[in-house]
Amino acid sequence: MDQDLQRLIRDLRAEKCPQRVLDEVAKRIREQQRPTRRIGYRIAAITAALALLCGLALWPRPTVREARRHPEQVGTSLERAQVAAETRGALGYIGGVLIAASAHTEQIVLNQALPPLRNSFSNARIKLLNHIEP
Repeated sequence: MDQDLQRLIRDLRAEKCPQRVLDEVAKRIREQQRPTRRIGYRIAAITAALALLCGLALWPRPTVREARRHPEQVGTSLERAQVAAETRGALGYIGGVLIAASAHTEQIVLNQALPPLRNSFSNARIKLLNHIEP
């Protein structure tokens, strides 16, 4: 038995892995490494998209020189300025009306609604203290 075991150990030490097994192991290793590459591509794509968005956000806007080159656009910008001024005036007027209405409503609540409410609380307190039934 010892001789058989010694011979088996010698044979196993001399044994080499077949090429097909090595190829299969290399194939499995490559398959396991592919997801990390895809993550790298995703990170690169996200970075490129963010760079593109930042570039668009920082893109220069039309300047006064460009407006001078295109006089038809100057008229539209003057119309826009006039519309903005009229809108500002209309919103100011509406704000003034709302402030006046809130002051009027405050006076009505203080003068007409609050005294009866205060009296009813006072009457309820007195009735509870004196144990008078209505």
